[in-house]
Amino acid sequence: MMMAGFAEVDITPSGEVDLSGYVGREQPSVGVRDPISCTALALSDGMRRAVLVSCDLIGLTYESVDRVRAYVAARAGAPEPYVFVACTHTHSGPATVDLLGCGRLEEGYLLQILPRIAECALAALSSLTPAEIRWGTAESKLAENRRAGGAGGAGGSQAAPEPDRTVLAVEASAGDGRCAVVRYGCHCVLLDGDNREVSADLAGSCRDELSDRMSGSGVVYLAGACGDVNPAGRGEVSPEQAGADLAEVALSALRLAEPIPQDSRLAYEEVSVVLPVSIPPLEGLLADVRREHDLYIDATYAGEDVERRVHAVREAWASQLAESVRSGRIPEGVPLRVARLSVGPLTFIGIAAEAFDYFDRMVRQAHGDAVFVVGYANGLVGYLPSPEAFDEGGYEVEDAHKFYGGLPLSPDAPAVALAAIDRLLWA
Repeated sequence: MMMAGFAEVDITPSGEVDLSGYVGREQPSVGVRDPISCTALALSDGMRRAVLVSCDLIGLTYESVDRVRAYVAARAGAPEPYVFVACTHTHSGPATVDLLGCGRLEEGYLLQILPRIAECALAALSSLTPAEIRWGTAESKLAENRRAGGAGGAGGSQAAPEPDRTVLAVEASAGDGRCAVVRYGCHCVLLDGDNREVSADLAGSCRDELSDRMSGSGVVYLAGACGDVNPAGRGEVSPEQAGADLAEVALSALRLAEPIPQDSRLAYEEVSVVLPVSIPPLEGLLADVRREHDLYIDATYAGEDVERRVHAVREAWASQLAESVRSGRIPEGVPLRVARLSVGPLTFIGIAAEAFDYFDRMVRQAHGDAVFVVGYANGLVGYLPSPEAFDEGGYEVEDAHKFYGGLPLSPDAPAVALAAIDRLLWA
């Protein structure tokens, strides 16, 4: 028999914090536009338990996720639950990962919220009750490929593919109570870098609207593979308007939803693979240090504050990597966690990266329409571009890893990640 439970906790900071997501933003925050939350859906097939957690945060490191999991494991009893921790990747939340130039890491805030995230998972597990679970899909045109025509400074292709616009909606009904899950692939960036108020952005607005339309039901929002996907009409559409539109699409998906059989089984597996990297030669890195330093000075004298910050990050990154190359302390690659959570025929693939929409399309093409990629899941190591993006270049390939303080991926990285996903789905 299938069982489900829901819980939600507020994780809105009580005072000012540095926000993450934009290098040009003035810090710290000046208030709260709308609350940010942690939501959790617990599931059980009678023998196994799992909990799907989503946080209105830019992301969480492996260390933070492991601390949440350890807290839950120590208190949840047997059988030990599978814990899947995702983030909505709002660009108006506290700095919970150390993105260079994008706000000071809020370590004190993290110490406060990690136990609360774990308690949210435990509360959902403690509320498990027999439930009917249904799922359905519909399409939303809210999202667009931001690399199309080189948009957004990405340097992409004029022929960039349309993103997968599938909205997944899941509903768990138990007696008079019910809760829902919405998964959609779109960056939560309707609020730009001028915004200095804490906000859940699109994720929160969609969740609030859908909850209202479902008579106060709890809602979990999951971000899909949206590393290269932004909202269409960005700067012209408010989070409230976009959230309402997305909630309407989710409701249409639920009207056609099919039940998951009561004798379905839960399954969870997680692997870690090493993504190959391409390390520039020492001479090139030292030249980068000199060039970026000169550009930093030029931008400072010109009063170009955003450019000054960008060049400062690039200089610091090249300098640190040059020192690592000189001393021979270069990691073999970037560890990437990939997870599979299956509920009968429905499967979530969690990727601990800003995975491009390419991965959603490839996975569903190979494994069917009941498989959905969730980005920013169980950690966050940076961007995971498509093979085409490596040929085209642009921000996600050439620059983003510098802000993450990481290493440039090799063009072979997408194939390594896809192979890991295939192994999980064929297991």
